[in-house]
Parts: sequence; structure tokens; C-alpha cells
Amino acid sequence: MRLLTAHRFTHQMDGVAYDMDDKPARTCPIRSNGPLVGGVLVTFIVAELGIQLAKLPVFSRFGAMISAILIAVLYRQVLGYPEVIRKGVQFSAKVLLRVAIVLFGFRLNLAVIMREGLGLLVRDVGTGGGAISVNLLLAR
Repeated sequence: MRLLTAHRFTHQMDGVAYDMDDKPARTCPIRSNGPLVGGVLVTFIVAELGIQLAKLPVFSRFGAMISAILIAVLYRQVLGYPEVIRKGVQFSAKVLLRVAIVLFGFRLNLAVIMREGLGLLVRDVGTGGGAISVNLLLAR
């Protein structure tokens, strides 16, 4: 039920009047998640530096991932991560790294399936379905 009182709209629900004009203050999602975004950005920069470092002759043997890990370890030991970006760095290490590993594995599996053909896909589905069936039978 809406009432017009003193040129303001109110809405009465459960016996409590709510002012319809007073909306919660909206904040910029980047500003409110600044530490998270900052930490992810630092992680991205370290990863990019690792990729560029891996292009050098000595570091090409190690690869981009090992180069990025070396940069991150050296940075943390020499300068230390600011406390402000710790949340974003932890998010990158725990969430983004896991997602990247899954996507990388998925890409590898798709490449094998495309190379080996439909027969491999049918065998894989059969193996997975058989394993699930055996587990369901054993669980009874």
C-alpha cells in the first residue's frame, strides 16, 4: 500500500513504512573491491613478466610459469606484498589458478579427442558411465 505523505512515497509492508525515495548508496564495484582487483592486477603483471622473461635464451629452458614463480618469490622476499593487495593475490592463487588448470586440462583433452577421433570419445563416455554404474551398485 503506497501513501503519499509530505511529497514522499512510502511503502507499508508488515506494519513498517519504508521510504521509497531513500535508496541504498551504490558504490562502484571496482572501488569497493579495490584490494581484490589490485592483487589480481599484480598477479597478472607478474605472469606477463614471466612470459617475457621466458623469451630470453637462459630462461627459455624454464618456461613462463617457472619464470613467473621466480619473479613472485623474489618480489615477495625483497619487497613483500603490501597488505592492501593480499586478498587479491590469495584469490588469484586459490581461485584463478584452479580455474586456469581446469581450463588448460580441458583444452588438452579436446586436442586429444580431435586428434584421436570420435571412437576415443565414445570409449571415454563408456568408461565414465561404467565407473559411475559400478559405484552406484557398490553403494547399495
